[in-house]
Amino acid sequence: MPEAPAQPHVFVVIGATGDLMQRKMLPALYRLSARGEFPAKSLILGAARHSLTDEAFQEQAKASLLAEKVGSPGEVERFCRDRLRFQSLGKETPEDYRALSQRIQALEKAYGLPGNRIFYLALPLEAFGPTLTALGEAGLSRGPGFTRVVIEKPFGEDLKSAEALNALLHRYFEEKQVYRIDHYLGKETVQNLLVFRFANMFVESLWNRQGVDHVEITVAESLGVEGRAGYYEASGALRDMIQNHVTQILTLVAMEPPATRDEDTIRNEKVKVLRSAVRLTAADVVRGQYTAGTVAGEAVPGYREEPGVDPKSGTETFVALRMKIANWRWQGVPFFVRTGKRMPAKSTRVVVIFRAPPVSFFQSEKDYEVNPDRLTILVQPEEGFELAFEIKVPGRGIRVQTHRMKFHYADVFGELPDGYETLLLDVMLGDATLFVRADEVEESWSLYDPILKAPPPVVFYPAGTMGPSEATRLAEGWGHRWEQPVGAGLGRPATRVFPSLDQATRALSSAVLASAREAIAQRGRFHLVLSGGSTPRGLYERWGKGSRFPWQETEVYFADERSVSPRSSKSNYAMAREAFLSKVPVPRSQVHRLRGELSPGSRAAREYEKLLRQGAGGGARFDLVLLGVGKDGHTASLFPDAPALSERERWVVAVPRAGQPPFVPRLTMTLPALASSRAVSFLVAGADKAPAIRGIFTALPRGTERLPASLVRSEGPVTWFLDREAAAGLPPGQASPRGKTA
Repeated sequence: MPEAPAQPHVFVVIGATGDLMQRKMLPALYRLSARGEFPAKSLILGAARHSLTDEAFQEQAKASLLAEKVGSPGEVERFCRDRLRFQSLGKETPEDYRALSQRIQALEKAYGLPGNRIFYLALPLEAFGPTLTALGEAGLSRGPGFTRVVIEKPFGEDLKSAEALNALLHRYFEEKQVYRIDHYLGKETVQNLLVFRFANMFVESLWNRQGVDHVEITVAESLGVEGRAGYYEASGALRDMIQNHVTQILTLVAMEPPATRDEDTIRNEKVKVLRSAVRLTAADVVRGQYTAGTVAGEAVPGYREEPGVDPKSGTETFVALRMKIANWRWQGVPFFVRTGKRMPAKSTRVVVIFRAPPVSFFQSEKDYEVNPDRLTILVQPEEGFELAFEIKVPGRGIRVQTHRMKFHYADVFGELPDGYETLLLDVMLGDATLFVRADEVEESWSLYDPILKAPPPVVFYPAGTMGPSEATRLAEGWGHRWEQPVGAGLGRPATRVFPSLDQATRALSSAVLASAREAIAQRGRFHLVLSGGSTPRGLYERWGKGSRFPWQETEVYFADERSVSPRSSKSNYAMAREAFLSKVPVPRSQVHRLRGELSPGSRAAREYEKLLRQGAGGGARFDLVLLGVGKDGHTASLFPDAPALSERERWVVAVPRAGQPPFVPRLTMTLPALASSRAVSFLVAGADKAPAIRGIFTALPRGTERLPASLVRSEGPVTWFLDREAAAGLPPGQASPRGKTA
C-alpha cells in the first residue's frame, strides 16, 4: 500500500453535471483539498454534453458545495476558481473526444503537470461502453504519466454483460489501470475488518466453523426509490445491492488471511470465497416488494404506486438469501443475507453468532439457558463494533445476564471521512486494494446469474417492516432466525395523546380493527397478542359488548401470565375470558393461553414457545402485540434488571423472581418474540405512569434504555396510546394534541 503522497494530475469527471458529481464527488474532492491530500497544482476537469464555460461550471459547483455546507463561501469560491475547469463533449463524436484530449494537454502544459490522468465515469451503465470506446479511440487510455479509469457500479447487469464490458475495457486499458468503485468499501468499519480480524488473535482463532454458528448480513434502507424508478425497474435489489455492496462485505468477512498486504493478494482471497460459495437455487432466495405502509410515523405508498413504476411490476425491492461456503474454514456454517427498501430504519450490519458452550454448569439453574456470544459489526449509520457476552449479575446465587461492550468510531475519532473521500484518495495514490477486480466481478455475477435467469416469484411486505414472512421461514428452514437490527420498528415510536383513557381505548380499538382487516386481506388470518393488567380491561370489555370484529379469522395469544390456575382472579387469561373471550365468536381452538398452572414454569415456557414457533398458525409472526406499562417501566412480565431482559434466543421464559415481594412467579414472551411482530401498541393511563413514560422517552434517542418498555421493538410501527395524565411524562415536543401522532 503506497505511503508516498499522491502525484499531481488532471482529474477528469465525465458526467460532471450529474447528481453523483454534485452531491458526492465534489464535496469529497473539496474536503481532500482542504486537508492537503489533493495534490497541489492538480485540476478537476468536468466533461459533459452541456455547453458551459469554465466560469459557469465553477458557479454551478459553488452552489452545490454551499448547499452541502462543506466550507465557508470564501474557501469554496477559491477552490472552484483554482481547481475546476470544464470541457463540453457536444454530441460525443470522435472529434469531441479529440478536443477533450487537446484540452487536457493544454492544461498540463499551462500548469506544469506531468501528464498523470484519472478518468472518472460518473455515468449510467448503458454509457460505459460508448465512453470507454471513445476514450480509447482518442488515445486517452495512455499518456505521458499514469492513466487510470474509475467506473461506478453497476458493472454489468448479468454475467454475460459483465464479461463483455470487461473485454471492452481490456481492449483499451490494462487491468491495473481500472478501478471499479464500490463506495461501501470506503466505510471505515469495512476497511477495519481486515485489521480487526487479522491483528487480534482472539478473533481469528474463533473465526471458523468450530467457533461460529452462523453469520448474518443486513443492509436495510428506510427510503423508497426516491425518483429513480427508471433505474430501479431495470435493476431491482439483487443487482442494485446484493451483487456488489453486500457481496463485498461477505468476502471480507469470509476470506482467508492474505500472505502479504499487497492489493492483489487481498483480492485473490476475496475471489476464493466466491469460488467456494455453494451455488444458489430458487429455494435459497426470497424476493419481496413493498406495499403501502408506515415508515417513521408517515404513510408511504407501495412500490407499484411510486411515480414511473409499472402498476404490475415484478421488480424486487427486497432480497433475502441463504448460502454456504464449501471450504475448510466455513464448511456447514450458514450465511444469511438480506437487503430491502422501505424498512423501518437505515441499518447496515454484520452479526457473527458464535457457538454456545456445549456444556454449562449453569444448566442446574432450571430457568436459565446460555446465550451465544455475538459480534456485531456496525457499518452504517454508526460505524463500530459491539460484542455481546455473558456476565454474572452481582448478588447471591447465579444470575447470568448478557452485556454489550461497544466501540463506536465517532466516540473516539469524531467525524469520519466519507467513503468517497477514502476511495478517491486511493485512486490518486494508485492503491487498488478496495476496488473490485475483473475476475471478482465475474465470479460474483456467476453466483447470482441462475437466480436472475429463473427468479422466484415476488412476495409482498408492508413498508415499515423487516420484509416478508417468507424471509423468516427461509432462515428457520436451516434452524435459525434473523437478529433484529437495533432500531427495527421506528427510531422514535409514535405517540397519540387523548384527554381520557376511554378516548384512548376507543382509538386503540379502531386501530386494532384496521390492523385485523389488513392482515386478513393479505394473509387470511390476524395474529393478536394480549397482555394483562387493569388498563386494557376497558378495551376488552368494549370488545365483549359486541362489535364487527373478525373473530372467526383471529388467533389470540398472551404476552405473559402469572403461574396460577386459569380460574384464578390473578390470571390474565381469566380476566380476558370474563371481559370478552366468552362473549365473542372466537373459536376456542384459536385462543392460545400460557399454561400458568404447569410446574415448573420452565416447562410451560417451553411448551408455549413450541406452539408459537411450530404450532399455532404454522409458526406465523404476530400481526399486533398489545402491551401496557407498570409504574417501574416493566411491560408484559419483563421487569427492570431481570435476566429475562437479556434473553436473545428463547421466545418464552419463566420469571421466578423479580421486583419486590410479594411476587407471583410468571411466564413471559421475551424481547426477541415481541420484536418478531409486525406492530406493537402500548396503552398507558394515569398520573402514576408519568415518571415511567419520562424515563422511557428520555432514554430512547441514545439507545441507553434501562426501562424494559423502552427496549421493545417490532418489525413495523410502535405506537403509544396515552391519556393526558400519563402523557405528562413525555419530554417537551413529544406530546401531541388530541390523538394526533407525534
